[in-house]
Amino acid sequence: MNVGASSPEDHGGYYAWGETVTKDEYTEDNSVTQGVEIGDISGSATYDAATANWGGSWRMPTSEECRELISNCTWTRDTLNEVGGYLVTGANGNSIFLPFASPCWDDEIGSSDDCTYAYYWSSTPCSSGTWGALYLEFDYSYREIDDKSRYWGFPVRPVSELRVSIRLKVYCRVASQVARLFYAESRSMSLIGWLDFSEKRNS
Repeated sequence: MNVGASSPEDHGGYYAWGETVTKDEYTEDNSVTQGVEIGDISGSATYDAATANWGGSWRMPTSEECRELISNCTWTRDTLNEVGGYLVTGANGNSIFLPFASPCWDDEIGSSDDCTYAYYWSSTPCSSGTWGALYLEFDYSYREIDDKSRYWGFPVRPVSELRVSIRLKVYCRVASQVARLFYAESRSMSLIGWLDFSEKRNS
């Protein structure tokens, strides 16, 4: 589920990039990170909405992990409890539902109602300047990584390496070669967080 969501189809809270609480308006003036020199925020309790709200090993995905989700998984248009979105399935057969959700900017509050697209923040800032960050964007016809000003409010879908780490430790006791092969396979199937956890779990 998304951070702040009560069900898989719930878009959850809207967060400006690098902020850990929701708000009534999303403007450049009230942005915490707009114009601030800052690196990747994945796993930062100060800037990562997933880490700050869920704790443990939960964090925002990097832009590279978002690209893996696009490239290594099957995306199927679907509806869950009358909310549109995508069922994203990995090579291991596990899947997650990503609901459509319009973004927030100024005093415009996002919603899933009659929406046919979605923006989800990654933890990665733009490589040039201090104005923006990268996000996962998708609708009925395309899926891509793009950039947007940090003050915009987008949903956040957490990831976690916990289960992969546990499995690696088990395999390491059997044979180091098997462990290396499993890790490579996990990366190729986007098992790191996205599709090994279909809902929030205690870590």
